[in-house]
Amino acid sequence: MTAGGVKAGPGSSAGEITSAGVVKVQKGASTGAVTEGATVQKVTLPTVNANPEGTGGILRKPKDAQAGALMLMPGRYGKVESAPKDNLILVGGDYHFVDLTVDAFSTITIDLSNGQPLVIRVAEEITFGSGVKMKVTGGDASDIIIMADGSKLWLRDDGVYYGTMVAPNGNVIIGQKSELTGAAWGREVWVMTDSVTKAAAYRHPVP
Repeated sequence: MTAGGVKAGPGSSAGEITSAGVVKVQKGASTGAVTEGATVQKVTLPTVNANPEGTGGILRKPKDAQAGALMLMPGRYGKVESAPKDNLILVGGDYHFVDLTVDAFSTITIDLSNGQPLVIRVAEEITFGSGVKMKVTGGDASDIIIMADGSKLWLRDDGVYYGTMVAPNGNVIIGQKSELTGAAWGREVWVMTDSVTKAAAYRHPVP
């Protein structure tokens, strides 16, 4: 995990941390070696290159979630917001959004059986609500990259997340008691109380 600044909360497990800025490790956090104020090799974060639709959008209501899952094919979308306890289905390919919110206690089902990695590009912010769980078939966390060009990419509390989370102009926030298998790259990375990160960085070129 490399960033301009890193904050690790009590009970969190963040592995090895190297930062050119300040590392804040709160009491009870578990980390590997911590180096701050370091001269680190410059990491060039991927350019988001979001090219969303910009008009319209999808706003799901609870009744929509009860009626069935929301399946989106690769392509260009406006602002997308799921309902609570929804099921969002994605497949391998390139997605562009204006803004992406997956509401609390929803499931994100990622099917990579087509042999392509999943690339999500968001022009503004990404919020995955509390209790969101990702499920991946046909691949693993190293086949997924999720990028936000805004100020925040927020993985909220009690979630299970897969993929490399990138916020070149903002903060990646890994919420309390959440688990991220992948990587977190941003201006700052916040690893909150009792959260766990497991390394599995994106292994494909980012076009």
